[in-house]
Amino acid sequence: MSLMALGQAQLPLKKQNTFILESITRESEEAIRVRYEIPFDGVVEFRLLTPGDSVVYFNQWPSAQGKRERRLPIPKKLSGTYTYRITYKGVDYTGQAKL
Repeated sequence: MSLMALGQAQLPLKKQNTFILESITRESEEAIRVRYEIPFDGVVEFRLLTPGDSVVYFNQWPSAQGKRERRLPIPKKLSGTYTYRITYKGVDYTGQAKL
């Protein structure tokens, strides 16, 4: 192994490739706001699911790194508690959101 390869193998990652959800809030009858943080530019996918895992809402957007927020239009009929699935860099992050 060369000296350069040895040094490169020991360098820790400066940032973990993880999505951090800060909040999902109902902004109005027709919109929600998603606040989040990502370490690298990438595409964020957002899904709302029924208890049977059927997708009732889907949206995706390119996002720059850092703390961000996104206003998403949603149908008025969506209210209650849903499972959300957010996908970033191929990893799913799930939880519950009350709208």
